[in-house]
Amino acid sequence: MARWLRYWLTLAEPHLRPSTLHGYRDHIDRYLIPSIGRITLADLTGRRLQACFDLLARQRTRNGTVIAASTVDRVRATLRSALNAARTFAASAGEGLAHGADARRVLGAVVVDHVIDEACQQVISRGDVAAGRLAQPRGAGCAPAR
Repeated sequence: MARWLRYWLTLAEPHLRPSTLHGYRDHIDRYLIPSIGRITLADLTGRRLQACFDLLARQRTRNGTVIAASTVDRVRATLRSALNAARTFAASAGEGLAHGADARRVLGAVVVDHVIDEACQQVISRGDVAAGRLAQPRGAGCAPAR
């Protein structure tokens, strides 16, 4: 995921306002890569995302307060944008379009739409994420963000 998130940001950069780019970069570097960066896109499941966002919702800031629900929501929105772009890239790889070679190289595996759909569905369930009501499954393989 780390490789895809960084590549996606370089693709999106020319189309983003500087403040949006700064926010996306912060979300990716501070929260997403430390928590799901080592997971491949093909191994990303709703269950793993649920565990990651549960940890994020309980994470504390430098001054000891819990991260704001609005921050968790914005991180979720950043990830959803990146996953939607992955879906588009996967489709172009399957159709042999110009981005196909890049998609296969960056994603590193055959991306199955249902995997991305499941991950997107989990990320979209924002009410549970923001309220911190997500259960952490055993063995989800999600490291807490630093």
